Amino acid sequence: MFVGEFVCFGLLFAKRAIYGNETAAINDPGVPLSPGMAQAVQKKKLTNIHPAWLAIPASCDFCASTLMFIALTMVPPSVYQMMRGIIVVITALLSIIFLNRTLYRHHWTALLMIVLGVAQVGYVSLVWPKNHPDSPFADSGSAAGGS
Repeated sequence: MFVGEFVCFGLLFAKRAIYGNETAAINDPGVPLSPGMAQAVQKKKLTNIHPAWLAIPASCDFCASTLMFIALTMVPPSVYQMMRGIIVVITALLSIIFLNRTLYRHHWTALLMIVLGVAQVGYVSLVWPKNHPDSPFADSGSAAGGS
């Protein structure tokens, strides 16, 4: 994941080394623009964002990944993977707040089902300790999980 982000930075710096830091193509009427860029220029949106702004979401991603890996050492992998499902709910809520998206009944139903599933997995992992013989997280003695 981080390698991909650094490759993007490498490509950006290579582009800047070859072509320079020019934005004249946006203002030149003879250069065709992509539909998205044409709309941005027409609505007078900011089209030349400094790449250092990428450090903010990259640092948040780094912190989140680090915390998730620490959590992975403390819980069974199945619980960890199920708990990551809450990311869908967080993304939906942030899209409502920042992008003013509208969620319909089927979206809210799906989010409710995700929350209930994550809550159930979290509850089961708290109620049944790992060393309990009836625990679904107890080690079965086989690498494949069978007996």
